[in-house]
Amino acid sequence: MRFKIFTGLCAVCTFLLPLYTVKPNRIQTGSAVWVFQLPIGYWAAAVILIFLIVLIVFSRRHTDIFFLLFSLAFMGLLLAVLHYLQGHLYIWDAVEYGRISFSGGFWIALLTIYLLLSWAYRNTRHKLLLPIAILLTATVVMLFVLIGSFESSAILLEYQNRSQKFLMELLNHVNLSLAAVGMATFIGIPAGIWAARSQKYRTLVFKTVNGIQTIPSLALFGLMIAPLALLSRQFPALRSLGIAGIGTAPALIALTLYSLLPIIRNTFTAIYYIESQIISAAHGMGMNRAQTFRYIELPLSTPMILTGIRMSLVQCIGNTAVAALIGAGGLGTFIFQGLGQSVPDLILLGVIPVILLSILFDRLFHWAEHWATPKGVRLAWGN
Repeated sequence: MRFKIFTGLCAVCTFLLPLYTVKPNRIQTGSAVWVFQLPIGYWAAAVILIFLIVLIVFSRRHTDIFFLLFSLAFMGLLLAVLHYLQGHLYIWDAVEYGRISFSGGFWIALLTIYLLLSWAYRNTRHKLLLPIAILLTATVVMLFVLIGSFESSAILLEYQNRSQKFLMELLNHVNLSLAAVGMATFIGIPAGIWAARSQKYRTLVFKTVNGIQTIPSLALFGLMIAPLALLSRQFPALRSLGIAGIGTAPALIALTLYSLLPIIRNTFTAIYYIESQIISAAHGMGMNRAQTFRYIELPLSTPMILTGIRMSLVQCIGNTAVAALIGAGGLGTFIFQGLGQSVPDLILLGVIPVILLSILFDRLFHWAEHWATPKGVRLAWGN
């Protein structure tokens, strides 16, 4: 019941805050637009109010289906208002260079939709609910795309002005993140196993990676500049390989160092806390240390190691945005350009893909963890 009330309050806040902002051009602040300023606003509020009453009072059964329908109705409302503004920019004296930005009410509406779909997915007994929700949402969005509802969207206009650079920086961001986590995995898994095996070096390993983690990301990027610049000056061959004080090399080293802790910690935990009876049974069956590791320890520890890699990759995707400050490129380029030019839509052009990339890779590794978990363990956990 508390969840429904909270969701209802979020839906109400959609109407209490401006939904969009109409700007005559890229520079000017523009005018905030509330739903009630529009002819369709009262009808939309009435529909949403009816849905809320049914949601809080009457939806005892089939709540997941109702949440899906409510989410689609809410999404349709957002896009319908956007389409209306698209055709009536002249009211705000914004026709030729007019653009529409998303305001607080829009983002709270997206939060409401996410909460509803998340609750429905976690509590439904219908396995097809998630693919149906994705298909219907994509259909609604594509319908409004085809009728031109997004032509004056400020984020879309910022993308159109930088489409080639955006794709290049997106690929650069992904490559830099994957390369850093790949190197951290190559270093972190052996280090985690070493820490689990050796009491003597365990403290050294964890003090080192914990110390790295306490350094702020921007400071760590800065610390890489001086030594790499000195090396490239002393050894010109390194400069021809792309190793310099600024650019990809210091960013890659710093991101790799930042990515070590989750991988080492999870690898250590996965190996160290395997029950001793299992290891003893393997030795009793005649397995040597290498066979025990290959056939017993590695399969049992793989899901937790993948969890560490997943945490490291999600963290790295966010940290890679800061690497733009030292010339490494990536989506952070748009974020800092937007901050410098005071253009919120340009900031969002960099922020939104970072969030989507984090969610995408998080889901991919979550599925990988599921399939890497031995079947007997999945059954014991109820997954």
